[in-house]
Amino acid sequence: FGKCDETKKKFGEERLRRIQEVAVRMFKHFEEAIDKLSNVADRISSRIDKLAAAGVDVTAAKAQLEIAKTAVMSAKTALEDTKTKLTSTLTADNVGQGIKNMRGVLKGVEDALKKAREELRKTVDEIKKLKPPVSTTGTTTPASTGSTAPAQ
Repeated sequence: FGKCDETKKKFGEERLRRIQEVAVRMFKHFEEAIDKLSNVADRISSRIDKLAAAGVDVTAAKAQLEIAKTAVMSAKTALEDTKTKLTSTLTADNVGQGIKNMRGVLKGVEDALKKAREELRKTVDEIKKLKPPVSTTGTTTPASTGSTAPAQ
């Protein structure tokens, strides 16, 4: 029986190592997604600033952007909390329970990312509603020569 327990322990440790590798890959994936969402928020902010400089009322878009930025930060916080929880709950003695915990906790991060993405989409929709003011000085096109036939 001693050899059987030793084998179980060895397989448990190997399984734990693989689970930890999966967790690290998932963390990296989520971190990249958060970085992308942050970059999108920055680009949206730049667009809002350009519209504001053109004289457009961007109050609603700015408010929606703040909601989106808060959602991105919530996703980042959820990821950090998840990292802490998983490192403390994954042990070789209780691999099965660790997997269940990992799935539940990662689902929370995934949901937070979806919410952030949705809020950014709402911000873009808000920007699409905005129209720059029509310029009164407008540009004119040069008058044509009247002939549409190509020169030979």
